[in-house]
Amino acid sequence: MNNNDIIDGNNNYNDTQNLDSITKTKMENNYINEILFFYVWRNKFLLSEIQRHHRLYRKNDCIVIIKSMDELRYHPHRRYATEIIIDVDEPLEPHGQVIPYGTTNLKFGKFNQPIQACDIPTTVTILEFKWNYSHRFDIKSVVPPSVTHLRTGRNQDVSPNSLPPSLTRLTMSLDQDITIETLPKSLKYLLLSQFNRTIVPGSFGSVVDLGLDFFNQPLKAGDLPQTCQNIVLFKFNQPLLPNILPPELKSLELHRFEHPLSDGVLPKSITDLHLDEFNHPLSNSLSKLHSLEDLYLSSFNQEISIETFPSSINTLVLCSFNKVLKPNVLPSSIINLILNSYNHPLEPQVLPPNVKHLELKSYNRNLGKHLFPNTLQHLFISNYSKELLENDLPSSIIGLYFESKISYLFNPIRFQTNSIPPSVKKLELPINHSQPLKVGFLPNSVEQIEIPNLYAHPLQVGAIPNSVTHVKLPEIFIPLRVGVLPESLTRLTFSYGFNQPLDPAIIPKSVTQIALPYTYRHPIPDILSHLIKRF
Repeated sequence: MNNNDIIDGNNNYNDTQNLDSITKTKMENNYINEILFFYVWRNKFLLSEIQRHHRLYRKNDCIVIIKSMDELRYHPHRRYATEIIIDVDEPLEPHGQVIPYGTTNLKFGKFNQPIQACDIPTTVTILEFKWNYSHRFDIKSVVPPSVTHLRTGRNQDVSPNSLPPSLTRLTMSLDQDITIETLPKSLKYLLLSQFNRTIVPGSFGSVVDLGLDFFNQPLKAGDLPQTCQNIVLFKFNQPLLPNILPPELKSLELHRFEHPLSDGVLPKSITDLHLDEFNHPLSNSLSKLHSLEDLYLSSFNQEISIETFPSSINTLVLCSFNKVLKPNVLPSSIINLILNSYNHPLEPQVLPPNVKHLELKSYNRNLGKHLFPNTLQHLFISNYSKELLENDLPSSIIGLYFESKISYLFNPIRFQTNSIPPSVKKLELPINHSQPLKVGFLPNSVEQIEIPNLYAHPLQVGAIPNSVTHVKLPEIFIPLRVGVLPESLTRLTFSYGFNQPLDPAIIPKSVTQIALPYTYRHPIPDILSHLIKRF
């Protein structure tokens, strides 16, 4: 009998006393450990050594090799690295000794040399070769079983039971028949960029995320894993029937799919749908998908009725749609609406009442605040070439972006003094904006302003209100006068290509950051050097 076991008169263990004894022992051990920890911590030599090693780990956690493999061979602190990126095309010699033990994340960039069985240490969990790595190798002998994430180059094949047993993520340029034994059961993410073979049911195991770039074979029930939640098919253009797609599918991207969709083809679990080439009437194929939140239709240009979309949609992107939209047809649940090609006059209640983000990339018709919901916060207009009146936009807008398109570079939008709503905080004017920015044109609500690249007028003192904290200046502009930039300014950004001398006198003392492009070649005044951030 163990002396630590206490037995009562009925030959039963006294669990309470035993538990008390265990708890007391643990408390004593914890107390001793704390004493030892503080004994070590208070020892100045040991403390300095711990701190030194900690600094070396942080400084050498990631080593990037860009000149020669000698950078890694003779790196004084190579043993501290956990991530190594090899971006040179030199052999791993001496084999088995170049990559240090302890490396967990190993990535090959320009490297295109043969790999041997001993080259990759058994501590590696993430192993990535660039897509154009062309040397085949025996996966089972070269890739250690510790690897959970693997990306191979081109021409690599795989045999049954050759992949690491704990692999969860696999990316391959593979085009070979895959049997049930080929992929490990642990695999959750699978991307095959060249695969275009008939799928053997069960061969993809219990994959959750599946990407097949070149696959274009007919699909039948059971081909895709029931566990799949996210599927991306770039080249696939075969008819789809009910019960082919997994029942728990959340996200589906079909980039070349051009066939009609019938009721029941898409599972009701789907939340995110991308159809790039699809251009068929939807009828009721989507209306029953009450979990659908994000819908992207790049080529769709068919009539829309009140029954076309489910009331669950939050984001709707229609890139090519240019049919007349009638009031109350789009679901009221929509928050983000992108209409890249729409150019029919808007009527009241055409835009859903809860829209916060709206993009009208081709619209050049009437405007009016009564046409927009009072929830609208961000508005992008890319083709409007009329005069913007005071009451054209609602006062709920905080981000206003006038993007420029080639079609109206020579007929730009025109502004009145009060065209910009007094709620706008971020304003981006068209690149071809040519009207002088007069005092009072920018409301006092504006915090961020981007001066157009083609703006060719001197900026007046007071034109930029004291509410502005961030100004982006164009590549070329007329030199600023003292006082043009307000004292509220904290960030000043110069566009790529800017190459004029910096004058400290024009920059307010409130500025804490000046963003300059790497192409800037003029000397930077000492008084400004601590503010510079390159991009």
